[in-house]
Amino acid sequence: MGNITKEVAAATRHRLPFSTPFYYGWLMVAIGALGVFFSGPGQTYSNSVFIESYISDFDMSRTTVSSIYSAATLLAGFLLFGIGKLTDRYGRRIMLTIVSGLLAAACFWNSFAAGAITLFIGFFCIRLFGQGSMTMISNTLVSQWFIKQRGRALSFASLGGLLGAAFFPPFINLLIDALDCQQ
Repeated sequence: MGNITKEVAAATRHRLPFSTPFYYGWLMVAIGALGVFFSGPGQTYSNSVFIESYISDFDMSRTTVSSIYSAATLLAGFLLFGIGKLTDRYGRRIMLTIVSGLLAAACFWNSFAAGAITLFIGFFCIRLFGQGSMTMISNTLVSQWFIKQRGRALSFASLGGLLGAAFFPPFINLLIDALDCQQ
């Protein structure tokens, strides 16, 4: 039994991209925290900065904008099963890279939203790729590397989300003011 454990540990060591003086899983916690941090543009705390602009620019009621946001979030939530399946099939590294690019494209798309349909598509994409996929992939990445200290590792990784919630709304407002996007 002891030899099997040593063989598994030796095989795992050879698959790592580089050697570290600490458990490699803690590096995955840092990457997971960054992933959760950068899910920020897809989170409600970031999107709420733009609600007043959507209401005035598209001449919609707050209820209409909220309904579009809720419907897009619900649909994105249903599709997370597929993202999970793709993550299991292709791995977290590839999926995190793809999802990050798609989140960037979704943010760019939202800058061109011109009505209810394009707003729905934009909300759907940022919720699917930001709030849903980035968070899910990051959490499964961390969980994959820990058994005994999984709760501790996930709590450290979740600090990325807290930092994102503190960073993104003021940063978005700073960009809006600097680019003079408000009328």
